[in-house]
Amino acid sequence: MNLTLLRHAHAEDRAPGGDRKRQLTEKGVAQAQRCGTFGKWQGWQPSIVLPSPDLSAWQAALPC
Repeated sequence: MNLTLLRHAHAEDRAPGGDRKRQLTEKGVAQAQRCGTFGKWQGWQPSIVLPSPDLSAWQAALPC
């Protein structure tokens, strides 16, 4: 079994509703897409993805 830990990509500095509501910036979206591309290139096939409840973490996890 392999465990891969990733930190979320670049997110907004502030958001209405607090830290958990921050969205990825354009830079963060590009970072997440590169991460997904890299993972596919490496043959990653996660059986489960467990992002934190933060919006930016969910957005970053989608391409992976």
